[in-house]
Amino acid sequence: MLIDTINKHKEKLIILDGLQRTYTIRDLVNELIEKDDPDKNEILKRKLRIEIYIGINKLGILYRMLTLNTGQTPMSSRHQIEIIYSDYIQSGIDGITLIKEVDGDTPNAEGEYKFRDIIEGFTSYLDRDYLTIDRTDILTNIKSLEKLAVENQGSDLFIEFLTAYNTFVKKMNDIGSGWNFDEAELDQKLTGQPFARTTLKIFNKSQVMTGFGSALGKLIDNGAIEKTSDVLKMINKLSGEDIEDVLNTLIIRLDSIRVVAKKIGNDQRMFFHFFFRDLFDTESDGFLNLGNSIFEAYKQYERKTN
Repeated sequence: MLIDTINKHKEKLIILDGLQRTYTIRDLVNELIEKDDPDKNEILKRKLRIEIYIGINKLGILYRMLTLNTGQTPMSSRHQIEIIYSDYIQSGIDGITLIKEVDGDTPNAEGEYKFRDIIEGFTSYLDRDYLTIDRTDILTNIKSLEKLAVENQGSDLFIEFLTAYNTFVKKMNDIGSGWNFDEAELDQKLTGQPFARTTLKIFNKSQVMTGFGSALGKLIDNGAIEKTSDVLKMINKLSGEDIEDVLNTLIIRLDSIRVVAKKIGNDQRMFFHFFFRDLFDTESDGFLNLGNSIFEAYKQYERKTN
């Protein structure tokens, strides 16, 4: 029964631990076969001890990968997450296209994202931190990851996260599709190049995705929302009223952050973290109000950095 299951799904098998040893064994066997070495049959008869996990979701796989590698110096946690979810690059997700950096393509259309940027957003969701995680960060929260894996058995948090973010981007592109950056319309002159020149370009950046991910995680932890999909109905209620003024204000605020930031990318992530927390928290002054959320997020950013 187990052998039949493995053979049926062998193209979906993922090696969690022992990848280097597996390649070594494979290379040895190939070499023996190529040389028609008489010892090959003896080698092939030797038994291997293998642990096989069946019926666990991708988050459960990630948990096991990280715990199995705790005492070693493995690849980064983000790279391990990339491996687990890389199959979505080929298949896509309901009209969403994920682009690998090595392909040299740039996201230019609605529903297109760099896979690496989405992974950063998702890892920020898992770690509840807008700063990009490293192995130490996620290992300190390994129990939280185990809890997430158990609670979300039968679901795929990555798909839920990506669907929620894509829904937000589509909504913003819908209500702000006519906006293009024009410095002549601003109340003040920028100190450099704008953060982005179109609505789509604003929300296709990793700083926004990590802020979105960490904010959703905190909102769930604080009980403001129960699950990621709760924001879908909220997103549909966002208004396009004064959207050009809203987006121009956003560009000005991000320019102000650039002037004072020690690490500009991290400061931008912090700002967007506060922005999304205000936007989707029913108790906040910025709830479902884009302009107010920008105002409140910038105030919180100033308090945090001053």
